[in-house]
Amino acid sequence: MKKYITVIITVVSLSIAALQGCMEEPNAVGSKILPPSDLLQLDTTSNTAVGTSVIAARPNITSPANILVGSADGFESWALLRFTTMPDSLLFTRLVDAEIQLQTTYHFGDSAALLSFDVHQALVSWSGDSLTIDSLQVPGFFDPTPSSSFSMSPVADTAIITIPIDTTIVRQWINSVLDTTTTNWGVLLKPTNTSVIKGFATDQSSNSDWQPKLVTRFIQPDSVDVDTATITGSAATYTAFRNTPAPPDDESRIYIQNGIATRGMINLDISSLPAKATIHKAVLDLTLDQQASRLNSHSRDSVSAFFVDTTGSAISILAISELVSENGQKVYRLSVTNAVQVWIQRDDLLRRLLIAGYAENSTLDSFVFYGVQSNFPPKLTITYSPVQ
Repeated sequence: MKKYITVIITVVSLSIAALQGCMEEPNAVGSKILPPSDLLQLDTTSNTAVGTSVIAARPNITSPANILVGSADGFESWALLRFTTMPDSLLFTRLVDAEIQLQTTYHFGDSAALLSFDVHQALVSWSGDSLTIDSLQVPGFFDPTPSSSFSMSPVADTAIITIPIDTTIVRQWINSVLDTTTTNWGVLLKPTNTSVIKGFATDQSSNSDWQPKLVTRFIQPDSVDVDTATITGSAATYTAFRNTPAPPDDESRIYIQNGIATRGMINLDISSLPAKATIHKAVLDLTLDQQASRLNSHSRDSVSAFFVDTTGSAISILAISELVSENGQKVYRLSVTNAVQVWIQRDDLLRRLLIAGYAENSTLDSFVFYGVQSNFPPKLTITYSPVQ
């Protein structure tokens, strides 16, 4: 048995020595075994954007994470809220009082400023993807006489506010379960303040404690006891608009505005690439004008890049930015490799990317990036290998 062990150890030792010899750096002879044509040649090119512009779009606010209410810094936002699952157990009760509870999540403007708004009964059907401030102001959309009001200063970003609701309106909502002549279109929250816009969590919140609640206190027939019912399940939306002139659409800055969906278009040039080059990596760097931008600390600090088709319309998302710092500047870096790979193969596609705020339908953040006519223009850096 000892002889076998000795042999095995000797073989293993020789194998290890052979492996160690293989791991040594190749000598001058070994380095020339591969022909130059088999070596991968990598080149890098950096080009600044050739043009930038700002375009207006309609944000999709069908199911926002927040509804925004208030007025601040040239913006105003109205919100709509409707509780969609009214229980029939309340049909024959006597309502004592009712209130809506909303969880704050965000602010735009002066966090210490007064928040105030009127509560109006909505009178017609609505959906988030079709509302504008003009449609909200059409006579008959809501009762012009407020049913109640809310006012508080300051309102923290992690507070629950309580809004009184007229029980006559709530009774209509309850009766609409069986009575087709009555309707439940919820309430409109119309701001009356000037210096802050607050965000409130909607039914889309993953935290059920943050979702809107309708709390009613009632008395059952043949009873004198006051009971409480908490109703959840709601639909919500908002319409934000600018009530001051828009910033200039020049090429010194790219203005991206969440809430009202102002987006940036970046025109790029890849003509310096060899035809049919293999694209390994492409990144677009956008430098933020930090003094002109307005961001919050609650949502993700990012923008998104979208691929653009032959008509200039955004068709698919390419990347979400990551933050880097270059020469003391805050840079949003986007991986756009897929776009450049397609462009190098197709001459008919526009060399454009659409840039939008990450939380476009839930905040009013303003991203202001340096444009082509500035000291920090958008820069596209491509790593590629030419066709051998």
